[in-house]
This record gives sequence, C-alpha cells and structure tokens, in this order.
Amino acid sequence: GYGAFADCTQLAGVTIPNGVTSISNAAFRGCASLATVTIPGSVTGIGDQAFERCGKLAAITIPDSVTKIGDNAFVDCGSLAVVAIGKGVVGIGGWAFSGCTNLAGITIPDGVIRVGNSAFSGCTLLSAVAIGHGVHEIGDQAFQNCGSLQGIVIPGGVASIGNSAFRGCTGLTAIAIPDSVTGIGFGTFWSCTKLATATIGKGVASIGDQAFQDCGSLKGIVIPNGVTSLGNASFHGCTGLTAIAIPGSVAIVGDGAFAACTSLGAITVDAGNAAYRGVGGVLFDAGVGRLVQYPGGKAGDYTIPDGVTSIAIAAFQGCDKLTGVTIPGSVTSIGDQAFENCGSLAGVALPNGIARIADGTFSGCTQLSGITIPDSVTDIGGRAFMDCNHLANITIPDGVAGIGWRVFSGCKGLGSATIGNGVALIGFDAFVNCTGMTNLTIGNGVAEIGAGAFAGCTGLTGLHSTGNAPALESANEFVGNNGLTVYYLPGATGWSATFGGRPTALWSLPYPVILGGGSIGIRPAGFGFTISWANGQEAVVEASPDLGEPVWTPVGTNVISGGTSRFSDPQWTGHPTRFYRLRLPQ
Repeated sequence: GYGAFADCTQLAGVTIPNGVTSISNAAFRGCASLATVTIPGSVTGIGDQAFERCGKLAAITIPDSVTKIGDNAFVDCGSLAVVAIGKGVVGIGGWAFSGCTNLAGITIPDGVIRVGNSAFSGCTLLSAVAIGHGVHEIGDQAFQNCGSLQGIVIPGGVASIGNSAFRGCTGLTAIAIPDSVTGIGFGTFWSCTKLATATIGKGVASIGDQAFQDCGSLKGIVIPNGVTSLGNASFHGCTGLTAIAIPGSVAIVGDGAFAACTSLGAITVDAGNAAYRGVGGVLFDAGVGRLVQYPGGKAGDYTIPDGVTSIAIAAFQGCDKLTGVTIPGSVTSIGDQAFENCGSLAGVALPNGIARIADGTFSGCTQLSGITIPDSVTDIGGRAFMDCNHLANITIPDGVAGIGWRVFSGCKGLGSATIGNGVALIGFDAFVNCTGMTNLTIGNGVAEIGAGAFAGCTGLTGLHSTGNAPALESANEFVGNNGLTVYYLPGATGWSATFGGRPTALWSLPYPVILGGGSIGIRPAGFGFTISWANGQEAVVEASPDLGEPVWTPVGTNVISGGTSRFSDPQWTGHPTRFYRLRLPQ
C-alpha cells in the first residue's frame, strides 16, 4: 500500500516478487540506503514518489511491462546514473527523474507519448538524450537546467514543447524545431547561453514570451512566414543577433521582443506585413504612430519622427550605444523601461504632454546628467531614474501627485532635489543611497514618506519642508543620515523636536509663503489661507481674476506674528474665479 516501506533508512536492497503488478505511491520513498532494486515483468505501473529520495540507488531497469512512471517516481535520486526505460512505457510523469544529478544519458523509447513537466529538470550531468518517435508532447520545464546537455533531436511527431522546457540548458549549442510543432512556449530556451543556431519549423505559429531570452550566442535566426506572434521579450538579450527580418505573417510583436540585443543593427519588415513597418531599421506599427523597437546596436543620436504618439515598453532598453534622442511634441505616452540601461544616453528632453514617467523609464542611464520634467507630468513611476549616477539635480513640478518606489535610488551624483507642492506620497526607498545629495526641499502637499525613502543619504544635511509634518511609514526613513537637520516653516503643524529620529529647526524664508494643507479653505470670515514668514514682517496679498492675462490688485496686507498670519477675503463670493499671490511691500 501507500508508503509501505517509506523512510526505511536501513533498507539496502529490494527484489520485488514476480506477480506484483504495481508499486504503490511512496512505497520506498526516503529509503536513503536503498542501492539495488529489481522490478519483475509482472509490474505495470510505478506509483507517484515510489522511489523519491533514494539517494544511493545507482541504477534501475524498468521492464517492458510497465506502462506508466508516476510523478516524482525517482525525484532526487542523486546517485542514479543508469536508467533503462522499457518499451511499454507510454507516459513519464512530472518530476519523475528531476534532480537525478548523476544521470548522464537517457533513451526515451518510441512508445512514450508524453514527457511530463520537469521530468528531467535539474539533471545537471545529463548530456545525451534520445527522444523516441512516438513522443507528441514535451512538458513544461521537462529538461530545465540540464546544463550539460549539448544537443538534442526533437522528432517530427512532437506537436508541443512546453514552457521553459530547455530553459537554463547552458551547454546546448543547436536546436532544430520540426514542422510538427505549432508553438514555442514561454521561456522554452531562456538562458541557453551557448545556443548558436536555432531552426524554427514551418508549422510554428507563435513564439512565446521570453522564448529565447538571454541566448547570447545566437548569431542569427530566421522567423518563418507563418509565425503570427512574437511574445514579450521573446529574443531579449540575444546580444549576438545582428539583424532581424519580420515576415508578412506577423501580426503581434510583444513588448521588448528584441530589447537589449546590443549587436542588432537593423530590424526589417516584409513589405506585405499589414501590422508593422520598418523605417531606417527601426520597428514601428504600420501607421508609424507607435515606436515598437529600436535596434540595440545602432550608435549615436536618434530623432523620433514627428507624428509618433507613443513609445512602447522597453523600446530602447539596453541600447548602450545611443547617445541622444529627440522626442517630438506629438509623443504623449512612454512605456515602462523604455530607455532602461541606455548607458551612453547623456540627455533627453521630454515633451509637454506626457502625463506619466513610467516604471523604470530611465533606470540605469548612468550618463544622464540632467532632465526637465514637464508640467504635464502627474505621476512618476517606481525606479524611473534609479542608478542615474550622473543626474545632478531634479525639480519635480507641482502637478506631480506621487513619486514611486526607488524612483531615484542610487543616484549618487544627485546634489539637490525639489519636490513640488502637488506630491502627496514619496514612495519607499525613493532616494535611498543618494550619497551625494546635500539639500532637499519637499512641498506643502507631502502627506506621507515611505519606508527608507532617504536612508543612506549620508551627505544630506538639510531637509526643508514647506508644509505640515508628513506621516512616516516606518522608523527607517533617515537611517544613516547622521548630519541631517529637518527644517519647517513657522505656523506649520505636527512638528516636534525630532522628526524620524533627526533634529528639527525653524526655517525662515527670505519671502512669505502660503501654507498648504488645511490652511486653505472657507471659514466664517470668508475664503482664506495662512501666511508664513518671519515675525514682524509684512506680506501684501494680491488677487487676479485670470492667470492667462493677469491683472493683480492688492486686497490686503498682513503682519506676521508668531510666524504666521491669517488672510481672509470677505469679498470672495463676488468673484466667480480668483487667484492669489504674495509680494513684499514696495
């Protein structure tokens, strides 16, 4: 029955009597000393986990009478070096021989129809595999991380190769996918770093996400006419590819399909393709409204054509020879990681009209020395400028509502930063390890600072807040900032002698300011706000009905007492629109 001899750690050898028809699930699981097993011709099935973790089992002969090898049947039998699979076997279960790290070769007989998921995964010495002509399906991760496998012949009867089937087979040098295969799954050959040649059969209609990612030795590949889709990152990081031709049949090219292909000089598109177009070696959609992929081997500056409205995810990712890019005013959308790891990109001007700087957009652009964030931007995503080591300063305009996680993490050359009044949240680790930053000003709208936001900013001496004390997500926002003093304006609330473990002090500006937050609003005396400045000083309040063609009129003069003064406009109801500003007395 189930687990009949499981964990009998002293059992050294077993001869199963003739007449036994099945070996039950987990029958000999964990028999760590089991070195020899004889299976008679009467056995028709080997159950799940039957010999799992029999660490001393060196060889096994499966008779022709057996039709099924169960899931995990010999998983983690680390000494198993010789396996003879009988001709009667139809299916090899999932993880059947996974982790058999001493297995050097295997012959899968013609009677086998399916090789299960992870059947031979992690068999690190497996160098020779013969797949029988009856096999129709190779399961997910079937040979994943078989690092010694140098070559394998996939027979013409195979219709399906599963996700990550050969992922991490770092010794594999060549592969031919027969015409019978209709699709290449997710990550099938991912990180096959020595794969130099790959032939794709005429029956393949789809190449899955990350199918050939990081196959750095792949020098060329022919995508046959008949392929309709190329998945996300399908050839990402294939640093040996020099050219790609998109056939007329392709209707979908996924995000970053050819990103980080640093030798890729051009992407060409068949003239009959209805979905895509190549312009100067750059891949666009058919209407040249969306830039899909810039080839990573092109050097110098690039001007994006007028009329382009969007830049796809990872469109320029890993283009380490790109020194400059001109983005036209027609562009309103830039995808995640669009310029990530463009290590030679020194400058870029973002057009007004872009609403979001997406996650990882300029991450790893180590030569980027300056960037102006346009007023149209309302959100900056996580890691947007992470590790931009030459970025000297940054001003985040008032229209931005949030700063994502690790957005400026590791920007060691960043000297100062000004965060606008519209920002409500500074994400976790937002400025972590910005060791060169000495001064930071945060706007009056900041309500919360995320964990570790300024940790490791060892040069930061002054954080100047123009509003009330923000909430802190944790106790480590300022870890390592031993020289930091936090300054706040007179009249601002929520401040105490320390903030996040750092000392605080009053900050007197050379000009008056309107405090944000709850200070602005309607009270019994009318609409008004609180003015902050130095004691005894006067601040003139002016109003205008329009900012397009402003006409500023004095509506009051306030004398600062105790660091603040309240201005109220009793006539506010008589104006459909009214804007206010402060100035010094003349």
